[in-house]
Amino acid sequence: RGTTFSENNRHLASHGDLVIPVRRRRRIQQDEDSFARWEPTVAAPSSDPFEDYIPIFQMGEGVSCEDQVMDLVDERTGKRKRYASDDPMSCWRPLAQKFLHELLRHEGLGSSHGHIACAVCKSTLLDGDSPFKCEDCGVFLQCRTCCLDRHATAPLHRLMHWTGTFWDKSVTLTDLGLVYQVGHGGLACPAPRSTIYSMTVIAPTHICRLKMRYCACSRSEGATNVQQLLREEWFPATVIEPSTCALFTTLDHFALLTAIANTNVRDFVSSLQCSGNALRLSASPECYRAFGTMSRQWTFLHRMKRAGRAHDARGIAGTLPGEAAVRCWACPQDGVNMPPAWREDHVQYIHKLFLSMDANFRLKNRFRKNARADAPLAGGSGCVVEPKDYKGHLKGYVNEEDVSTCISFAALLEKDTKLATGCRVSGCGACSCTRHETIRPNGLGDLQKGERYANMDFVFWSAIKGKRVANIMLTYDIGCQWKKNLHTRALKLPENYKPTTSTGRPIFNIDVRLPVWHGNVHEIACRTANSMRYAGGAGKPDGEGPERIWAAMNSMATATKEMGEGVRDGVIEGWTAHHNTQKNVGQRPVLDRRLKIAQVQNEQRAQELRDIENSLDEETLATWRGMYTNYEGNNTLPNPFMPHVLDGPSEQSVRAQLVRDEAEDVRMGRVPMRATAKATFVVLGLQLEEQQRRIAGMARDVTLTALDRDRSLQEQRIAWFKRLARYRALQELFMPAAAAKALVAEQARDPDIPAPDAEDVKIWLPSELTAQERQEGCVEGLHEIEVSLRVAQCTDTLKDIRNRIYARRFLINERNANVVGQRNSTRARGMITRLDERIARLANKYRASRCALFALKPSSDYPAFRELKDSDLTVDDDREADGASTEQLNNVGGRGSRAIGTSHKTDGPAMSAHESLIASVRDADSRRNLTSWIWTALGGPNSGEEAQIHDAVRVEWAKARARSERWREEVDILKEEMRRVLRFLQWRVGWWKTRAAFQADVDPAGRAGIQAYAQRQAHLMQQLQTAFHATWSVGTGMAALVDSPELATTL
Repeated sequence: RGTTFSENNRHLASHGDLVIPVRRRRRIQQDEDSFARWEPTVAAPSSDPFEDYIPIFQMGEGVSCEDQVMDLVDERTGKRKRYASDDPMSCWRPLAQKFLHELLRHEGLGSSHGHIACAVCKSTLLDGDSPFKCEDCGVFLQCRTCCLDRHATAPLHRLMHWTGTFWDKSVTLTDLGLVYQVGHGGLACPAPRSTIYSMTVIAPTHICRLKMRYCACSRSEGATNVQQLLREEWFPATVIEPSTCALFTTLDHFALLTAIANTNVRDFVSSLQCSGNALRLSASPECYRAFGTMSRQWTFLHRMKRAGRAHDARGIAGTLPGEAAVRCWACPQDGVNMPPAWREDHVQYIHKLFLSMDANFRLKNRFRKNARADAPLAGGSGCVVEPKDYKGHLKGYVNEEDVSTCISFAALLEKDTKLATGCRVSGCGACSCTRHETIRPNGLGDLQKGERYANMDFVFWSAIKGKRVANIMLTYDIGCQWKKNLHTRALKLPENYKPTTSTGRPIFNIDVRLPVWHGNVHEIACRTANSMRYAGGAGKPDGEGPERIWAAMNSMATATKEMGEGVRDGVIEGWTAHHNTQKNVGQRPVLDRRLKIAQVQNEQRAQELRDIENSLDEETLATWRGMYTNYEGNNTLPNPFMPHVLDGPSEQSVRAQLVRDEAEDVRMGRVPMRATAKATFVVLGLQLEEQQRRIAGMARDVTLTALDRDRSLQEQRIAWFKRLARYRALQELFMPAAAAKALVAEQARDPDIPAPDAEDVKIWLPSELTAQERQEGCVEGLHEIEVSLRVAQCTDTLKDIRNRIYARRFLINERNANVVGQRNSTRARGMITRLDERIARLANKYRASRCALFALKPSSDYPAFRELKDSDLTVDDDREADGASTEQLNNVGGRGSRAIGTSHKTDGPAMSAHESLIASVRDADSRRNLTSWIWTALGGPNSGEEAQIHDAVRVEWAKARARSERWREEVDILKEEMRRVLRFLQWRVGWWKTRAAFQADVDPAGRAGIQAYAQRQAHLMQQLQTAFHATWSVGTGMAALVDSPELATTL
């Protein structure tokens, strides 16, 4: 259902149809969209340099590049070739002793053992002049003088001093008398300050203590001590007489470890303290708090730098809410990556904004008794909501009294009662983009007490604040309840968050849907009415993107649980910035692979729908199509995806049917054998055949004790052989050729081998003879009688199978909804097992009848009788024919995803990566059921069949049509997303070039740096656009330029 907001914010309506915005009068203007006619191409040949591109961030933990290589198969033997890399330890293990000796070689003088000389000045070192070696420069020896000269500009290197018997690692450059000159990179200063300072510097691999002096000459330009350290690329821990610094590279390295490996400050600093001082023979500098402060400031400054806050006169203080967040490149942004006339496009779903909401209760934060006032740095500038507005909104919160009319959903029941004892924050609520899994600007907010509507409402409206879009599709696991009073609750938002418009046209059409997996626990009426699978213009996302985000984000839950408010905000902002960046960069291979999957599935689902509709009669199909179309226009009308006949077979009726089936079996087994007509003779043969199937089923029955089963089997087999003897007597009259073959087979049997059991004896019906034998050794017209009986047998068996399958599905639904307790569950399971056995017997009967029929007549005479597979015997409300491909589509680009499309071939030519991917997509659903042909066989259900069956077939047809439409939409949406990414990168190039012209109020060197950074960013964006375009285009990526000269000029 959609929710529309009017201009005055007073009249808000909820409706079911999608509203297409009123078209503006088209103005005559030049089309500035250089990507309007560009079409991505998925048939990338082997010459494509980006064909096998797999970004590192997509590899899971422990996944190496070697794991991405496909297994090669020997075409002659079909066995996989073995390589040394399969077990690298087997090659290395014999050499382990040599490796150990080489490691210990470095503990001595190595190659200089016989002659100790300085590698720099070539002078021979005498006994009283011990050599030095630098761990960072190399393994060569240096004298004291050369060592000091070489390290005047590298004061953080680690030295080793040869004592005559071993290398001593405790010596430092400071011990040798080195004083580092700040401001000149270690070189001499003509006017240094006289004071020598002690400084602790945190390097990426160790912590170093050194002596240093500040510069006082003209080169410093009057810079303060803090400024001189920053120009040295040393970040000070404090702005007042700093005594601890961290290298820029150290802070960069730690920021990356925090985002990827979830490394915390304590562990990182502890590892540096242990480097070179694991035995703690000397005191290690305590710099835990200082490094925590520096890393927090560093992460914040880099977010501001990448957001262009140094290129704006408003600066950091003037940063707008969400302005520093990393935005999704592929989501629609008016004026950035959408065509100028997108509102006039007749296909509006490609311009729809897809969002998801969810809550995570692992991201808690405890109260701290000794907590200090610690406000976030520029709070609300990134993905976290603006704290002041958020807290102000929650102050006026009143507990909702909404009651679920759908299910006892945990999130809804606990939204006001979620355990939060001792916690300042009980979790986080987030709004992210459904299709690309990036967190929206201002789309992440803390939850104080469960998943309350007040929190989630603010997060949602904050995430879409100021967005100029016409249609939004939102997935939320409790969306069926949350959307009910959405328009009323929106009026309680702060004024600057309320949806407003300046044109009189509705700006938001919000369609709230259920995620695919979470939607399965909702009632069937709710699920079918709100599922993304059946929503027009939805494509094929599963709506479960937040769960994949939480899976990655939960790794830092333990650390952030103990942090202060400001520190936690900085860590979360840093993580989301890294996450969104990697998701954006990952769109290059992800969208390419998704388009390949979608195009293959689009063809398969369209063909599936055609096959189903070709088997239905025109009148029924026209009725169903009208119902489907009407529901798309008004979802208050009957739902084609929901069964309308809800009175299924009761347990008593199923029991009665099973009893009747068993009685029929007994009756058929005791038919008098006095038949004299040809038809009666053939019927007798078919009865014997059916009894064989029953005896075989009894032999496989494990519910009876061995003694009871053996006794019953013997009785049934003896009775069957008595009936066979009577049949053989009649067979000599009606089928002398068959009687002769049976006699020959019996005489040829080895008397020492036990006689075959009743279920293994060949009856010799006309279908088991050759055409010549039937013509010469059978009564005329006998095989035609069997043909008629076999056709009737196949037809009736298919109808019986359909009824039993429907009964089985109904019993399962009833058990899941109403049966509790072990006794009742066992009883229900027994009923379902008996139905399964009956369905299996009917399936075997159909297969045998079909095989016999096609032995008498060509299969082309009876196309409705298709091969029956076990996969055709399932009808499940939650099953989707394209389930495997949908899962693969949404997992592409996820954390730890592997290269899809690798397959093992035992013969034929080797496939390229592209061909292998297409093959894997085509086979992705081979283990899943298509809409079973049995439901539309023989023209579909007729008026004589039960209404439930007719209803079930209509639902399966509607699902098939929805699948076909969703995959077609997915192809269109993916192509538009590719264009949007290219437009965004092109826009970003221009954005940075504009920033390069900004004249900041700083010194000339600072302005030059600001301009250089903007030019570098513009260059990187241009490189990304070129690389993305090459990956998504034919060959090397330039073939698409033939139809777009303007694009060729741009690239």
